[in-house]
Amino acid sequence: NPSTDNILLSAEDSPMNTIQVFGLDGTLLMEDSPKLFSYSLDLSTVPAGIYLVRISQTNNTETLRIIKE
Repeated sequence: NPSTDNILLSAEDSPMNTIQVFGLDGTLLMEDSPKLFSYSLDLSTVPAGIYLVRISQTNNTETLRIIKE
């Protein structure tokens, strides 16, 4: 999953209501409310490292670990 600038997120059952990007220290770095099934997450403004992405849908919340090179 290493990425340089953009990560494509997609959902099957319901649209993504909220997408949040956190540093490993818990600091909220980005937040968006796309209300879409597919979303391109632009990481060009954050330095290389490991981040947590929380995706909230109507009946589900999932947290992913991503690596930016």
